[in-house]
Amino acid sequence: MTRLRSLPTLIGCAFLLGQLGWILYEQTRKTRYFCWAPNDYVMEYRLDVRIGGRSLSDEEVLARYQWPRIGRFENVPRHLTDIVEQYERTYGAPDRAQVLLLYRVNNGPQQEWHFS
Repeated sequence: MTRLRSLPTLIGCAFLLGQLGWILYEQTRKTRYFCWAPNDYVMEYRLDVRIGGRSLSDEEVLARYQWPRIGRFENVPRHLTDIVEQYERTYGAPDRAQVLLLYRVNNGPQQEWHFS
């Protein structure tokens, strides 16, 4: 009977230790996709998208990426750049869009990301 009780405890401890290890690992990466730790950053951003020399409107950017053109995002910038890049490399590839993401994390200095 003691063995039956210790096996579930061992499995539970291994699961929790695995999660802790994964969280610590994700804290060292830019994406932090699987990081269940507290979120301590806010990104303010603006997406400027041009196709054929014409700037897309707020509504067009929202329709294109399912994401507002201007806003606040409580996650690392890499999440938003991955969304844009994935769309532009697949569905949006024929449009040859030029994308400029201006962002600031935690009121720090403004940074830029480009996709073309």
